Amino acid sequence: MDEYMGYVAPIADVPVQETHPKMNDKSKIMYSNLLGKDKHDYMFFESHVLVPALNFLDKLCLADNKPSQDLWDLCKQYRYPLAGARHIKHVKKFEVDDSTIFVLDMGSLSTVEWSIGVTTASTALMICRWDRDMSNYEICRQLLQRGINFKVLVPLGSRVLCSSSIPRQPRTPIRTAEYMFTRDDYISYCSDKRAMLSNNELAKRALKTGGIVWRLSVECSFDTVLSGTWRYTQSAEVYSDSEGTKYFNEKCNEEEVEAICGAYKCAQGMYPLTLQQRNKRKS
Repeated sequence: MDEYMGYVAPIADVPVQETHPKMNDKSKIMYSNLLGKDKHDYMFFESHVLVPALNFLDKLCLADNKPSQDLWDLCKQYRYPLAGARHIKHVKKFEVDDSTIFVLDMGSLSTVEWSIGVTTASTALMICRWDRDMSNYEICRQLLQRGINFKVLVPLGSRVLCSSSIPRQPRTPIRTAEYMFTRDDYISYCSDKRAMLSNNELAKRALKTGGIVWRLSVECSFDTVLSGTWRYTQSAEVYSDSEGTKYFNEKCNEEEVEAICGAYKCAQGMYPLTLQQRNKRKS
């Protein structure tokens, strides 16, 4: 709640004056799912900070209401408002077609040439809530450990390495409508995935993707992202800031995502039979 929503627990020495309706099992399940907790977590549901936490969630979900200024770091009246965080003044917004990304541009404070970009405002605010002394490397590692999608934005310039060769694209396997999958298919997929991710360039792109692609690639070392060299290839996406400076980000293409996830193209009906297949069926 503190990192993603900006909730700040009340000071321990101050008595809690708020009240909250008594919860039944249905309410416990609802709040447990919302917070990612077990409904049988009695320590949480009997905690003295439960009431202000639930009231915070209730008010946060209402469009015409706001949480108490003492419990929300987005309020200007809060004792340590997020607006005063070190990183927040370095956040820039890039508009690209119909999408928006939020970029942490450290400027002269950065020790690397690239910047970190995220796709949601909530993730950008979460980064701003982390330790103010965290470097780009440390922020990048935190995002990798959590499986959050992010972008490594490298300025396009004369020193950018360009890949002249077109990487070999994985092919999605095709199966007929009558095909029955077995354990052998899964073993074959695991072997193919390991072979693909042995390519550090693909491993870097996969780990940054987050979500299920990250989970299937997490066996790769995070150092492939943190210490690797970024090359501009055909699959790169290009962004521009308000001053016209261009940046590129390497990402997985659709074929690579399908291959990592073990996708198959399965026919819904029969393929046209060859003459040999028709004769075989007649016999």
